[in-house]
Amino acid sequence: MKYTPDQQLKEARLVGSPATYRQRPDNEAEDIEGEALNMRYQTQEQLIHMTNKVKIVQRRQIYTGHHMTYDTARNVLKARKARPGELSNGAGATDDDRVRIIIPPAKKTEPNGTDRASRAGGPGPKK
Repeated sequence: MKYTPDQQLKEARLVGSPATYRQRPDNEAEDIEGEALNMRYQTQEQLIHMTNKVKIVQRRQIYTGHHMTYDTARNVLKARKARPGELSNGAGATDDDRVRIIIPPAKKTEPNGTDRASRAGGPGPKK
């Protein structure tokens, strides 16, 4: 941990198996959740740098890769694969280190405005 002269948190470094992060962005209904083997939070810049087996879940979307930076002020995520020599074995990115994004399908709505998921398992049509 690094602190400013007036004892405010300036930077935090986290190492875990994995280290985790959770925050509710302003004007959002859901948290953003992240995990990685290494994290560095810069409070003044409002950036979280995550490296090594990174996974971010935001609005049911899942992002995985080697390196991601989340801007907590602007709610912006930047992701990239490992650069040559950046991995612990000295190699560059493999297929496992590429950035991957899973975007779930949008909820489908019925003409009356209800979503289909809420109707699943409900009573069938009247005869």
